[in-house]
Amino acid sequence: MKVYAIVNPVAGGGYAGEIYRSVLKEFEGFDFDFHLTSGPGNATELAKSAVEQGYSHLVCVGGDGTLNEIVQAIAHTDIVLVPVSAGTGSDFVKTTSLRDIPSVVGAMRNGSSSPVDLGKITREGETRYFLNILEVGFGAQVMQRVNSRKKVHDGRSFTSAVLASVPSYHPYEVKISHEEGSQSLKIAEMIVANGKYFGGGMLAAPDAVIDDGLFDVHIVNGAGKIQLLMKLRKLRDGSHVKDIMVTSLKTSGIRIEGDAPVEIDGENFGTLPIEVSVEKNALRLIS
Repeated sequence: MKVYAIVNPVAGGGYAGEIYRSVLKEFEGFDFDFHLTSGPGNATELAKSAVEQGYSHLVCVGGDGTLNEIVQAIAHTDIVLVPVSAGTGSDFVKTTSLRDIPSVVGAMRNGSSSPVDLGKITREGETRYFLNILEVGFGAQVMQRVNSRKKVHDGRSFTSAVLASVPSYHPYEVKISHEEGSQSLKIAEMIVANGKYFGGGMLAAPDAVIDDGLFDVHIVNGAGKIQLLMKLRKLRDGSHVKDIMVTSLKTSGIRIEGDAPVEIDGENFGTLPIEVSVEKNALRLIS
């Protein structure tokens, strides 16, 4: 078993850089090597190299953005992704059952891994994968603010960004198309979920399953600013999916048109239009 670790030392506002040496000591019993990322996009380059060199497992010490970069290189390969929570939100790890390092190491020694799905986004010839959640609308607006400021390794970055973004909030007009037809909507927020959590632990999609071949889509219909804050409070425990102003569906693909910002796995991804589809069993994950 050959193990390669990619460490993003600035993830979590520098939290990953503080803990990675103690984390990596847990993996010293393996044929092991590691590298620190040097900037945006470098995790993708390092992951490509790990695949080419025949590593069996790729450990990510970082957050959801670092995972997203790595996924671009290891989708549809046999290398096993081993995520270690060290980012601002690290929300994808919360969907998995392995949240502590001893359990992860034990699963690696047992050779345990499972195929999981990825989301694939296509826009004007550009293609990108996402592992956890895509957002359109207010949530993407919030992430623009989070990513433009120094992050910390807890939920404060998200909470303060939400409150600061509300004054400039306005509903977005979009058109969605999927297996059951098309419709035009005025929305506050749209969540296209593979995983369950986002925003530092908010339960965005309580029924999402990462290997069922489907997205869980939750649409918060256009609301005023006070109404929006009330709906966002329900995201904490997932009760928003029962709200009368939230429309939910499951789908393997959706096209979203309009003029609204987009974010994937906590990273800004420009604006609409986009087409999103499930890539079934496209990634091997430690389990």
